[in-house]
Amino acid sequence: MKFRQKAPGFERGGLSRKPPKCRWASKVAALAFMGIMPLLSKNAKAQEDVPLPPRKPLPAKADAPLEGPPGPKVMETGLEFPSWIFENPLDAGWGKQESKKSAGGPPKKKRKGGAGPKGIGKGGQDGPTQENGGTLKDGGDEIFAPCGMPQKEKEEEKEGPEESAPSRPYMYSFIYGDGEEEGKKPKEPPGHSPEGKGKRAESGKPLDLGMNVVGNEAGEAAFLRLGYLDSLKLDAGSLAFWSNEAAIYGRILATPQAVSGGFKAKYYGSYGFVYNMPSWFYNSHAGAMGYAYPIGKNSTLRMGGILGGAFSLPCNDDLYMNLALGMSLEIAKKVLLYFMPTAYMNTDVPMANSYIWCFKPKLDRVELGLQVSPEGMPSVAAFAKIGWIGFDYGISNEYGLRATHDFMIKNGGTNPKIGIWGSAGITQWSPQAWNGTVDPAVSAGITLSFMGAAVKSTNSIDLSRMQEAKTGKSSINFLYATDIAGIRQQILDSESFDEFATSRGERSAEDTLTRARYLGELLREDVFIRSSSEGRPDWNFFSYKTREAAQVSNEDTFQFLRKYLKWEEIHGEEEIPPKYLREGIAVCSGIHWLVADFLRKNGIDAIVVGVNGKREPHLIVAARLPGRIVLLDYGVRYDTRGTLGEALRFYGETSGTYKLNATLSGPSGYIGTYVTPEGRLVHKAFGLENPELFKKDFLGVK
Repeated sequence: MKFRQKAPGFERGGLSRKPPKCRWASKVAALAFMGIMPLLSKNAKAQEDVPLPPRKPLPAKADAPLEGPPGPKVMETGLEFPSWIFENPLDAGWGKQESKKSAGGPPKKKRKGGAGPKGIGKGGQDGPTQENGGTLKDGGDEIFAPCGMPQKEKEEEKEGPEESAPSRPYMYSFIYGDGEEEGKKPKEPPGHSPEGKGKRAESGKPLDLGMNVVGNEAGEAAFLRLGYLDSLKLDAGSLAFWSNEAAIYGRILATPQAVSGGFKAKYYGSYGFVYNMPSWFYNSHAGAMGYAYPIGKNSTLRMGGILGGAFSLPCNDDLYMNLALGMSLEIAKKVLLYFMPTAYMNTDVPMANSYIWCFKPKLDRVELGLQVSPEGMPSVAAFAKIGWIGFDYGISNEYGLRATHDFMIKNGGTNPKIGIWGSAGITQWSPQAWNGTVDPAVSAGITLSFMGAAVKSTNSIDLSRMQEAKTGKSSINFLYATDIAGIRQQILDSESFDEFATSRGERSAEDTLTRARYLGELLREDVFIRSSSEGRPDWNFFSYKTREAAQVSNEDTFQFLRKYLKWEEIHGEEEIPPKYLREGIAVCSGIHWLVADFLRKNGIDAIVVGVNGKREPHLIVAARLPGRIVLLDYGVRYDTRGTLGEALRFYGETSGTYKLNATLSGPSGYIGTYVTPEGRLVHKAFGLENPELFKKDFLGVK
């Protein structure tokens, strides 16, 4: 094997015989090194024979910025220095240090040779540099900065414009918000209120540790919160309804935002992990976008919207999606008018609730308000939430006053900041499901924030009461009879659903309720969509079967039931029915919508209520009778002497899961969404209240 010729000084044992993989890189580095060394040697030799120039007097002011000569300069050594050498390299984009640029420009010809400024004097000699011991003597000790720029070494010469804080990394404001960074206060975008912006504590402490308590008529929750820059929070605590054991939970709350000019975007993400509730994972998400347009010096027009929702696994007991749009006008930073309609995603008819793509925004309520904020005094707001529009649309109206006040106690130490708020008003319920009752609505809270030795501490208490939280006098009754008044035969003898519903003419309310229960039980057994392979109920928001069920009418469901009963009459109940009968045609929404229609045709006011079940969303019937509400869940009957809210609470206690959200549908379609006291508590503890967040962070409502 033939080796290449060795270079002088090569020893067999000193280097590996294996050639390097990147040969071209090694050759380039070697050539550059061998080319630079003679030049550096020549440069050093030339400088030994060059006399140093005499020092020149300093400028009149010690802190005057250093300036390069106005043009080409000939020094006593005979070296010629163009003015571009003395320009500050930071002016070319490397930083923000200020200095006046001298006249002249860069040389027309590129300089030759190795590193550093060279080839600019007579005879090709290099200028003095720090490396070769050169210095400029003009009356004071000076050293050379990079590229030959002179800088003062004296302490007083170091005074000058402060260096700016390092620029924020890419997407910093999106991830962490627009808080202060290293003591530099960010520029406030025009028109946006400071509420809801991620801010570093005035003391420079980004961490916030505090205790929080929230409570209402359903129960209370207490949790410890660790926050970072108001953009990331970790909660750990417990929640307990008044009549149940406590649930232990931990929650991650992320609220990054991005601001550009008058535009602002923010994400709200809540991830809750809960023990001792139907689901173990409760997560809520919302995205908001807004624009603030300044009008004059102290007035602002704000507008925007928020879209969000929640779902929980594995039971979907907290399931909703809503949309809020809003606009506010702030006048002279003292008066604010706002308008905010809110819509929930729902369907035109309850049968369509089984399929996800049938949902669309349905107006739920409209909020109006006037807020007055005198300088140095509490802010007072009057508001109205209009949700009851006519007899068969809407759930409630709310009217009230709200006051807030923030102040600081200066004690020379922690300087605590205190915020207090309170509201008082009434809730007027619709006559259809709540018998037109009126409840007082009050809330109060306090926030205490102070600087600790290592972290900031924010602690709060938030208490509210909107309605009575009781179950009233209630009872439950199961259906045990196999046939009541020959209903099977009446179904077989009727050619249509209308004929069956009115086949017996006038009947008592109790008789009608009993027949409705038995009808619901028959429908559950015979028409419910089932898996063809396992014969069990099959429910899926995205299934093609539920899509078909969403298009089924009451008449279609009734005719399917007649076919099933006729087949059983011929073949008996022991024989397995054919596939087209075994797979069913409807789910709980279609079944209970038919039962509610049966009650209405017999003179009983009935609606359908969407609630959360133990395994999936569920719909039941709510019938309104004088002084009481009757819930029908297939064949099971729940009687409550009180309002629909009390009936739903009793239904939740007996069914093993509290109802958090309830959607109401009547003969004209969607009525409204009722967030129960338990639901409001859960959303405050480890969920989101999207309209309230949007009002505070984007419309400037306190």
